[in-house]
Amino acid sequence: MVTRMWSSGRSSVCPGEMPLSEYERRCVARAMDRAKDVVLMDHKHMAERCVTVDGALPGVHFWLFCLPDFTRLFKDWYQRYLETMLRLYQPNACAMLSDDGTWLLLRYEGDRPRAIIERTIRRGAYDDIETLIERAEHAERVAEDALRVCETAAPHTDMNLESLITAVTAYAAFGLESLFPEELLVERFPTIALNRLYWTPVSAWQRLLDGAMRSLERVYVGEEREDEAVERYAREASFLRWGDITSHEEDFTFTKRLFVGLRSEFPHYPAIWEAEEQRRFSVRVHGSPLAQYERYVAEARGRIAADDHALFDVLVRFAREAQRYNEMRRILFTRALRILRTQTTLRGLDWRTAALADLLYATTRERRSSHGVLHLQGPVT
Repeated sequence: MVTRMWSSGRSSVCPGEMPLSEYERRCVARAMDRAKDVVLMDHKHMAERCVTVDGALPGVHFWLFCLPDFTRLFKDWYQRYLETMLRLYQPNACAMLSDDGTWLLLRYEGDRPRAIIERTIRRGAYDDIETLIERAEHAERVAEDALRVCETAAPHTDMNLESLITAVTAYAAFGLESLFPEELLVERFPTIALNRLYWTPVSAWQRLLDGAMRSLERVYVGEEREDEAVERYAREASFLRWGDITSHEEDFTFTKRLFVGLRSEFPHYPAIWEAEEQRRFSVRVHGSPLAQYERYVAEARGRIAADDHALFDVLVRFAREAQRYNEMRRILFTRALRILRTQTTLRGLDWRTAALADLLYATTRERRSSHGVLHLQGPVT
């Protein structure tokens, strides 16, 4: 086992376990012991595999993740994410990360990004928040472009995976969904229904469901056989459900289970048509989700003193953008992981155990070879 360490903007690797005090070791051991009574492996997202470590000293934070079934590619990428996040928000913080194959342990000492953002808002530096959101939007466009280049290329085409990983990591590091200061909004505007501010036009699960419904429609109208629809959906869409790489067999199993559920709910095409008509009727009567959200925000703003409008506006936008960001980060990251699975397999590596460095080395070596071969004509003396 090795421990990666970051301090004052510099990173290093320390062989062996994380250097903790005896008190910190006892805190971590108690957390691991409590985790035996918690069902963790049923969850597929890293955040849901987190075990709380109580008793840390002031200014020190621990996160303990149970990830024995997560790929090496994912965990190696998490190191890059952490380093990028530190550079973005707190370059002077100290952090340590170790992985024993089952537990991923993160120790962080310094101000958390969320506290930094809350202080920024409390002192009225709203332009800084707007700038942060704009930077995240720009990073999203860069990551989307990098993904599109790789996704539209032929499988054996020369790919710059380093650029792809860098672009997606830069976007993921903003972490807007974890920075929104809910406590501040509740403190200043206690009558506001917080859940009604969390609106987003993007939903990974809605994309999964909509895609499956369209596939089922094609089956019902005879445009596609069901086995063809299941295979195509498993290959092109099913991976959006998780935050790590899964096998094609798991994709196929998930897709078949999803189609069985949809078939029982919508046994024929008229049932799909009727459900769509009901949705349209609801929109005509109550308005679209966006219209309902905008109406509530306008009504809530009208009940707030004019002096608080600027604070309310920045918090509302932050909440909305954070929700959208949370969905888009998941979508972009899982798309990138799918590309890594394909590229790892093409190079004869096992995507379940391969290190990110091994994949990048293989692709870099191929790129250098394809661009750096000197073709000589005539005899060589």
